[in-house]
Amino acid sequence: MLYAYKAISNGQFVNGKVEANSVKEVTDYLRNNNLFPFKIIESKPMAGEVVSQMFDKISQTDVVNFTRQFALMLNAGLRISSAFDILSQQATKTSIRKMYIAISTDIKSGENLSKSFAKRPETFSKLYVSLVKAGEASGKLNEIMLRLADDMEKQQEYIGKIKSTMTYPIVIIVGVIGVVVVLLTAVIPQLTGMYNDLGIELPMSTKILMKASDIMQWAWPILIVGVVAVWFGIRRYLKDEGHRFLMYKFLMKLPVFGPILKISSLVTSTSTLSLLISSGVLVLESINIIINATSNVVFQRAFRSVYKSIQDGATISQAFSKEEAFPPILIQMTAVGENPPLGGDKPRPTSP
Repeated sequence: MLYAYKAISNGQFVNGKVEANSVKEVTDYLRNNNLFPFKIIESKPMAGEVVSQMFDKISQTDVVNFTRQFALMLNAGLRISSAFDILSQQATKTSIRKMYIAISTDIKSGENLSKSFAKRPETFSKLYVSLVKAGEASGKLNEIMLRLADDMEKQQEYIGKIKSTMTYPIVIIVGVIGVVVVLLTAVIPQLTGMYNDLGIELPMSTKILMKASDIMQWAWPILIVGVVAVWFGIRRYLKDEGHRFLMYKFLMKLPVFGPILKISSLVTSTSTLSLLISSGVLVLESINIIINATSNVVFQRAFRSVYKSIQDGATISQAFSKEEAFPPILIQMTAVGENPPLGGDKPRPTSP
């Protein structure tokens, strides 16, 4: 919530606004900044502020940039609260600056960083919070934040490559649809009159095009309503997990798009799992986070089965080998990681 305050500094009144969850947080923030609170009220945003907030949301790129900057500050030896004070002064987005100030207030009032992040699930995912919590518990928060920054940057780069790969065929498909619509609604109607005046026998393919053009002239409102109805019907259909599973199964079997979808889901899930386990998060907890984080229902179900198999005593590689979603090379590499050469790292425990 946004609060407006009136405080005293060096014998003079100072007015301002701050984002916080309670009046107590505002009071703590003011006292930490050598301000004596005089009046604090909840501030309702004006119409212009509401519009600006719509375009001032914190994006995934903002989170990636923050993670890198914060990791570098921790490695430079800065205290967490000091790091957020510096970040709030440098922030260009109002929403980000407010978030930094609120987190700084939480830290100065004695709250853990992971708990402060957990209060902002729209910005920091459960995965993010779990890694920060593991870093706090192990005393290696700076190292884990660097790993997290590296992983997020790699994933963002990978997603960018996928988007750029898919952009060209999507543009081509949209362009073709646009050309067909223009031909049916603008070009062919003009040619129809000319062909009728000539009185010649037309090929069947031309007659079909002319008939389709005639239908488009009067049926386009019905077509638009039909497309909208199909769209909402598909959304309603996909609310059921079983239906979403069938959709992802179908998409992953398509010639070009299928392998891209499968590989991207696999890379994202396994790299995140590796990051969680290497940061000290327990295996079962890590897999549970992956289940909640992935949107691909095929891999969700696969990881649920893996979770159950590990609970029953199987190793990760044995659990992976029971699922078709995981390729043989992943299973083999996981088995090598579980049984390292003499002198290598020991596998991490799967439960407390």
